Amino acid sequence: MADLISIGITALRANQAKLTTTSHNIANAGRAEYSRQEVIVNSLAPQSTGSGFFGNGVSVDGVRRSVSELAISELRAASSELSRSQYSLQSAERIDATLSEADAGLTGVMQRFFDSMQQAAESPSSLANRQIVMDEGNQLSQRFNSLNNFLDEQQQSLNKDMKASVKDLNSLLGNMSEINRQISSYQGNSINNMPNDLLDERDAILRDISSMLSISIVAGNESMTNVFTSSGQPLVLGTTTYEVGTQISTDNAEQLDLTIVGKNSNQVISDSISGGTLGGLIEFRENVLNPSYNQLGRLAITIADQFNAQHKLGLTLNNDIGGFVFSDINSDAAALGRSVVNADNSDPTNQQVRVNISDTTQLTTSDYLLEFPQGNPTAYTVTRLSDNTKVAEGTFNGTYPSTVEFDGLEVSIEAGDFAAGDKITLFPTREGAALIDFEIENARDLALAQPTRTVANQTNRGSAKITAETVLDTTTPFFTSDPGNLNPPLIVRFTSATTYDVLDNSDPNNPTELLPPLNGLRFSPGVTNNLLPVDDGSLGVRSDGSAMGFIQRNAVSNTYTNSVASESFRLTNVDPDTGSLTSSTFNSAAGDSAKDIAAVWNAQEGVTASARTKATLSNVNSSTPMIVTLNGQNFSVSTATQLAADINSNTALAGLGIKATSDGDTIELLDANGEDLNISITGGASDSVLVTAENGSDVLLTGNDAIPEATISGVVDLVLEEGSSVRGQNSVFSLAPTASSRFLGMQLSMSGNPIVGDEFKVEFNNNGAADNRNALALSELQTKKILDNAGTTLQDDYGSLVDYVGVQTRQSKIKFEASLVVVEQAQARRDEISGVNLEEEAGKILQYEQAYNAAAQLVSVARSLFDTLLNAMR
Repeated sequence: MADLISIGITALRANQAKLTTTSHNIANAGRAEYSRQEVIVNSLAPQSTGSGFFGNGVSVDGVRRSVSELAISELRAASSELSRSQYSLQSAERIDATLSEADAGLTGVMQRFFDSMQQAAESPSSLANRQIVMDEGNQLSQRFNSLNNFLDEQQQSLNKDMKASVKDLNSLLGNMSEINRQISSYQGNSINNMPNDLLDERDAILRDISSMLSISIVAGNESMTNVFTSSGQPLVLGTTTYEVGTQISTDNAEQLDLTIVGKNSNQVISDSISGGTLGGLIEFRENVLNPSYNQLGRLAITIADQFNAQHKLGLTLNNDIGGFVFSDINSDAAALGRSVVNADNSDPTNQQVRVNISDTTQLTTSDYLLEFPQGNPTAYTVTRLSDNTKVAEGTFNGTYPSTVEFDGLEVSIEAGDFAAGDKITLFPTREGAALIDFEIENARDLALAQPTRTVANQTNRGSAKITAETVLDTTTPFFTSDPGNLNPPLIVRFTSATTYDVLDNSDPNNPTELLPPLNGLRFSPGVTNNLLPVDDGSLGVRSDGSAMGFIQRNAVSNTYTNSVASESFRLTNVDPDTGSLTSSTFNSAAGDSAKDIAAVWNAQEGVTASARTKATLSNVNSSTPMIVTLNGQNFSVSTATQLAADINSNTALAGLGIKATSDGDTIELLDANGEDLNISITGGASDSVLVTAENGSDVLLTGNDAIPEATISGVVDLVLEEGSSVRGQNSVFSLAPTASSRFLGMQLSMSGNPIVGDEFKVEFNNNGAADNRNALALSELQTKKILDNAGTTLQDDYGSLVDYVGVQTRQSKIKFEASLVVVEQAQARRDEISGVNLEEEAGKILQYEQAYNAAAQLVSVARSLFDTLLNAMR
């Protein structure tokens, strides 16, 4: 009977444990983190008898959770991804809504600004229209400022969220280490003897941690769980917690970095964080916020630069060259503020780097990293961070400034101490929208006119017309050396149907050569020609030696010689790719004509030479009559006009390139090829002619001269490639002749067919109030492709920013919705294994109640049998 009672008691205990555990399940059914528990029972060892083995009842071996580590891990990962995509979506939606909204974004205000400019172009003298341009320009710059302020607010909110999330994370990590301690102290000797409720609490903490960032779990000793970031940095090791912190970024003081806090230094982990709220925060910052700053800034910089550049080519109502419309994109504050010295650089951190924007058409939206690599403190590299491409490298020798150019930027190392390992981050466009400002305060200062005008001579007989008059640069001496005037005004004079000169027209009665000269230029009839030199950096050099352009009297009859001595020349060229210098030395012979010397120069690389010889015959006295001999051709002289006509009809002289013009009193002789002009006279004592060359004293030839002969030498003009230079020995060229830019700062385009003598004047456009040419050019910036290497318009660029943020927002929404489904599925899988089914638990209660009652009845029967047996033995 004792065995029967014992068996009944084990049954009572087992069913009581089951009832207790089932009641615990029912009590916790509403808790999401709770895992259903079940009692683990096993039969006791049977008793061997001669009649066989008889059972001894049941033992309770423990209580365990119904869990799947795989399901829990999947739910944890899905929750981390959901938190990441949710934060990224909510943040991106705020920026998307603001940029795309008509009243808050840029589209409307940009359109109104361009509309006002078009209205001003229709009536450029209207002060009211000009005031509207100013009002809309102010609105545009202020809208850029307000959008930048909005992004600043998002940055500040992000920093607050990061700090709050880190605070919550550290609290969870502390809870994790404490639960590890409790589990370690309470655990039993087997898997069925564990503090199940603490294990559920630990899973819940791990899920909360994963909602902050993606983690990996590694089992430790004594059933402790170690927690690491997804990239391997420890967060919890047993009961030890590694605190997560924030610090100001070493590359950007406006942003925070995530760190693992150490005793002596902090380890930055921002780049290795993924998943969770912190991962979503960093993803939003890198994929939406920073690109929005940069692209919005680039647009502001480009608008300011392009409008300023075009406006400076115009003329105000006060006859002044235009100034800044918007703030200077390369002001000291802007240029020096585009670089941030890394906080970890070696002391002293006094490095100063200037970032000028040289070409907004090439400007990207990327940031850059300027590094001085370890092991070589004199070398540096520049990496474009958007695609991790090295865009520049060089050697810094400590001489300031040291400049490198790439992607439309001119980066200049200005000052400071640099050491191997130093880093400087460049932010060319980030502050562009913050710094833009409308500068014009007086409507009269809007430069809507063009500072030049061309006037065709009314006596022109050809069909040639100026088709375009383009001002390209008003900083050249042509515009700046005499404010309010052109210096000098020009006249384009056609010397034939295919050649023309551009002359200084300061004295309209006596146009003179420019210096460097623009003579004998070629024109192609019937097509559009550009008449003036382009801005290619070329330089003009005129032969300035003592023998060039001078008159030499003959010492021996019929022996025509100039005074040109032999000379050695040195030409130095600059390689445009490497900057290296190369020099060559060559010679001309004594007595060479300007044509001969030009041929010597034309045989060299990097230079183009031309030559011409000029002389003037005046005070012509002919009574005998007088005979004038010009380069072997004899002419009987009666009047200056008749002599010029005879020279021009001479085929031999025409073959040499010699022409003559006369105003009735003087005769201008020109050899367009640079041959020497040999002149002599034959006549009586009263016959004479005064010969004038370009340089030196005049020579009077008379019939009484023993040798009435003279030679006029020509001059040589060189066009040198940019950076090239010339040295001579003073006969042809001086030791260091002056080199001047040939570029005037404007261009004239002409079509049609000119006739010799046709002239076109270029004058300063004084009082051009009705002129709208620069206003039209400013208006055209709306549709001109001036970004991305001349591939994108201003409006398109802002549209691409709105589209980019919209795409990022839609992608975040898709990821969020997908993550939500994954979490629901992972939760369902976990609940299917670990969840509490109340109907099932209620059924178990009835089952265990009946079993408990049956066990109690068994004990009662055993006791009754035992009492009966005792009574029988009395």
